[in-house]
Amino acid sequence: MKKIRLLITGFIFLLVLCGCARISEEFARGKTENNLSQSSELTSNSSSSRTVTSNNKATTETSLENILESTTETEEIPSNKKKVALTFDDGPDPSNTPKLLELLKKEKVPATFFLVGQNVEMYPEVVKAIAKDGQTIGSHTYDHQDLSTLDESGMTNEITKTDQSIKKLTGKKTAYFRPPYGSVNAKAAELINRPIIQWSVDSEDWKSKDAQMIIDKVTSSVYDGSIILLHDIHPETIAAVPEIIRDLKKEDYQFVSLDTLLNNPSSNETYYGENDHRPAGG
Repeated sequence: MKKIRLLITGFIFLLVLCGCARISEEFARGKTENNLSQSSELTSNSSSSRTVTSNNKATTETSLENILESTTETEEIPSNKKKVALTFDDGPDPSNTPKLLELLKKEKVPATFFLVGQNVEMYPEVVKAIAKDGQTIGSHTYDHQDLSTLDESGMTNEITKTDQSIKKLTGKKTAYFRPPYGSVNAKAAELINRPIIQWSVDSEDWKSKDAQMIIDKVTSSVYDGSIILLHDIHPETIAAVPEIIRDLKKEDYQFVSLDTLLNNPSSNETYYGENDHRPAGG
């Protein structure tokens, strides 16, 4: 009987040992799985964090692109405003052009200067000042010859010498060309190979050389989309410009660049105004 009790006690002891071992094993397994789960969660969180960081970076880059794009937009014109572009021929002039630049800067008015190559070489600092002020520079040939009277070699010389002189000082090729006397034929247009700018309002400042007559001529002839022709080599013209600007602003005109007025003009067209362009050399 004593032996039977010993056997039963031993059997119970073995059962207890097995149970403890199983509990220990389950505990260990649970701890391992918990660690793995935590590790997986950390990895997932880390991956998620990287994704958020990447998305934030992408958002920042996109925002920067939008900012950069917004700085290159053209001038905004209110719907109630009429547009007009000022252009000045035959400069630069060492005395008159700097005075004109100051006036334009004060009034925040853009303009285009069609320069003669000989004058560019004589007054390089004035050319640099025009470019520095952000005004547009165009070509007006090298020594103001009528291109339609020249052979191809003569035309090429008038065009390329001026281009080279201006680019040497500004680092840029001129985007626009105005032929002296408005005279151009098909061959010249082919060699010019850029938008040719004529005019729709002639101030006739070269003829009158009288400030009030210049003002009256411009203000009586201007219309929405006009290109105004002036010459910055005449002091009377410089004297007339402030009044022209004031009078036209009172009439709800906004002065704009040729880029804005013409909106991506074609190199095989001649432009007289915003809505008046014709085949070049025709």
